[in-house]
Amino acid sequence: MHRSARPSLFLAALFSLALAPACLDTKVFPDASVDEPGADASTTVLGDAGQNPTGDAGQNPTGDAGQPQKTDGGGSSDKTPPTVASTSPKEGDFDVPLDRKISITFSEPVDLAKLSTSDFELIEWWDGNPQGSALPGTLDTSGNPTILFVPAANFTVGDEFKFTVKAGLQDLAGNALAADFSFVFDCASVDPAQAPQVKAVLPANGASAVPTNTAIVITFNRKMAQNSITAPTTVQLSAGGSPVAMQRDASGDPSF
Repeated sequence: MHRSARPSLFLAALFSLALAPACLDTKVFPDASVDEPGADASTTVLGDAGQNPTGDAGQNPTGDAGQPQKTDGGGSSDKTPPTVASTSPKEGDFDVPLDRKISITFSEPVDLAKLSTSDFELIEWWDGNPQGSALPGTLDTSGNPTILFVPAANFTVGDEFKFTVKAGLQDLAGNALAADFSFVFDCASVDPAQAPQVKAVLPANGASAVPTNTAIVITFNRKMAQNSITAPTTVQLSAGGSPVAMQRDASGDPSF
């Protein structure tokens, strides 16, 4: 009986070893399968970084220095200063109506909240020099980027003016007009009833024995648009039917 017991113990040991792996499979892997990565696990791995991929800077991609920049309305940064695209009247115009409003069209809308009459200057201008102080007026901004300067009083025949748009005027993004923009125009004669008249001439009509170096002087009843007094177009001296060249001196206007 002692010998017969050994095979039984040996078989029992083999049977226990054969069952051990099965027990391990049953107890270990079912628990591990619960922890396998799934949809919930992906959320857990990303954590806060997934909600804000760029960290604190992701709330403001450009950091502190990237405060929202002013734009031109199209979503892109606007760093281009405005310019004057056109005016009416324009440089060199004459016979401008006496009740003319001065129109300035900019390359883009301007900031009306910062716009004032001080951004513009209308001044009487004569022979390249200002005459008196700037004249008052009001602004009509309803057509922005076209701004109308409305003089407080009508012009007078023969007046010449210089109009200036001042540097510093801003667009909607805060960019400023880089430099003054100026133009000169004349209000010479817009009404035939107000046409200028010649008051006197020197030498007088019919004078004789006039020295050959005598200056010819024409005096009008009001100031004249200087660019309208030209030889031989509007003023002509003839000798034997041929025009004689002359030089204009407008320093004594209305005498030329």
